[in-house]
Order: sequence, then structure tokens, then C-alpha cells
Amino acid sequence: MGASPDVIRPFTRSRSLHEFTSILGWDVFNRAVSGPLRETFHNPYIFTIGAIMTESGRYLKDELRESDSIYFFLDDQTTKVESTVAYQFNLAKRSVNTGLGDYFDAVTFRDDRFCYPLQVADLIAWQRHRRELDLSVDRGPLVAYKRLMSATPSSVPVLFPYKESGLKWFSERVEATMKADKESEAQNG
Repeated sequence: MGASPDVIRPFTRSRSLHEFTSILGWDVFNRAVSGPLRETFHNPYIFTIGAIMTESGRYLKDELRESDSIYFFLDDQTTKVESTVAYQFNLAKRSVNTGLGDYFDAVTFRDDRFCYPLQVADLIAWQRHRRELDLSVDRGPLVAYKRLMSATPSSVPVLFPYKESGLKWFSERVEATMKADKESEAQNG
């Protein structure tokens, strides 16, 4: 994945880029998520977006001391996938740590060819993914990524690698939220 200079230029000029990355290996996910929760969340997405929401909300609240909310933009998907992601986003929004839910507005989908922030996010995500895989043939970070990171020296990536015990705890919280939703629906008819 390459990003043209025109795409990254606004981010290098702003000097205010902040990376929030969540890492969840399939092996940990497969061991920690099972039962009814696994039927609903058949991939790690809900957990990774929940971690990113929590960490970015904490940053907005504690570091920047702002009350604005965060609007999430994701790559265009099929209607079915977008619907599933929107549902999972709203569930994660209700499941994040107390006091942070108000920091998240909504999620929408855009074509990354026309949405430069998505291109930059993809560049960062793919570089992080390559480092996590530790490929022997990897030749290191792309030039555009190096430029982006060197232009924002104050930005230290916030990495949230899931540990199995933490994922089990989070899974229990999400499952409790889902159960409460079903009970509420049953009571309200």
C-alpha cells in the first residue's frame, strides 16, 4: 500500500497525528470467544474496534480534555457487512468503559480513493501489520510511512495487543450487554 505525497502532506503538516492500533491474533480470539458470543461475533472486529474506541476516547477526555465526539470512517463494504459493522460499532459504543460512550458519534463508510484520512489509516495499519508478522522478506517501512511518522514526533502509537485474559473479560461484558438487550426487547414487546 502506497500513499502519494498529496495524500500524506496534510497529515505531515498538522504534526498532530495520533495512532491507536488494536492487535488481536486469531489464536487468542479462537480460544477466548465461544458460545453465543461467537455466533454473533465470528471475527475479532468488535474487540479491536472496542479497544480503539476506548483508547481514543481516553485520549480525548484525559489528554486533550475535549468534549467533542469522534466520528469513525471506514472503507466501503457491501451493504450486509456495513450493517454488521454498524451493529458491532453500536454494541462496542455501549460496552466501552464507563464515561467514554459519549465520545463516539457514529460510523460511516467511504471510498478510500476519495477519503485521504482512510488512505493514511490504511498505510499505518498495513505497516503495523507487516511489523507484527515479522516477515523475513520485509524490507522495512515504506518511505511514505517514514515521512508520516517523522513529521509527527510527539505522536507515540497507542498499541492495544489483546491478552487472552483481557479478551475473556471483555467478552463477558459484551455478552452481558447482548443479554440485557434481548431481555429489554422481550419486555417491551
